[in-house]
Amino acid sequence: MESRRARRGLGLHSLTVKGTAAERFVALAVEAGFAGVEFRLDDIAAYTEAGGRLPILARQVKDAGLTVIRIAFPVGWQGSEGHDRQVRFDGIRQTLDAAIELESLTIGSPLAIRNLDPRRASADLQEVATLAAAVNIPLSMEFLGFAERWRDIRSAWALVEEAGQNNVHLLLDTFHLYRGESDLQDLQVVPASRIALVHVNDAPARPPRELQDTDRVLPGHGGLPLRTMLEAIHAHGYRGWYSLEVMGPSVWDRDPLQVVREGATTLQSALKGILDTLDRPEAS
Repeated sequence: MESRRARRGLGLHSLTVKGTAAERFVALAVEAGFAGVEFRLDDIAAYTEAGGRLPILARQVKDAGLTVIRIAFPVGWQGSEGHDRQVRFDGIRQTLDAAIELESLTIGSPLAIRNLDPRRASADLQEVATLAAAVNIPLSMEFLGFAERWRDIRSAWALVEEAGQNNVHLLLDTFHLYRGESDLQDLQVVPASRIALVHVNDAPARPPRELQDTDRVLPGHGGLPLRTMLEAIHAHGYRGWYSLEVMGPSVWDRDPLQVVREGATTLQSALKGILDTLDRPEAS
């Protein structure tokens, strides 16, 4: 089957086709016309546990003409203690190793969900940023709209500033912008160069606090003010990647090939006029 021509600036997050093996995920991204992919540490672990070797996956990605935009590691490292902390930071180091092998533009994670002491949260972010800086890989940190403390643009950026590390960038997600009731005017406090990536998705037009992660749907299939959010981010000067990240029964109960094809179409529609003005689709 002939692949579609890749559209610059369009990325695909592996959660959109959760459970799909890494090799198949790469093939699906190419087939649908995406130019970049996002992996999770879980994807990498499943691949290697099944006998896969990262140099082979790296070659597949390169031969497909794809860019690895980001590799995500799990939330929960901020504020962790003892053995749990060791396990989580070992996972971060594994993510960095995979990022080097796959030439990922960035790695990252959601910020803390629970309400930690800000000094502790900042110190932990500094520690991870130092690990990443040692191998010249930027961090892309996402805030979750249902978190207790760092759930919107202003609070998340305040934590990044407190950490004081220039290699820490913010990841914006349209669902979490809405769910956390971010004020788009707060984009003014974040330099456009410090926005790592934008996740694009939609959800039913319900009050923010009534929405769950798995309520997400493809762009244009819900009622979020997507165009308002995307135009505001673009007007702020962002010119990087836009990645499709949808989760829940709206996509997981369907054929992955159909999902990625329709996802590419709806993502392009949501970004009409914006993709054409992208300069260089880099996450850092």
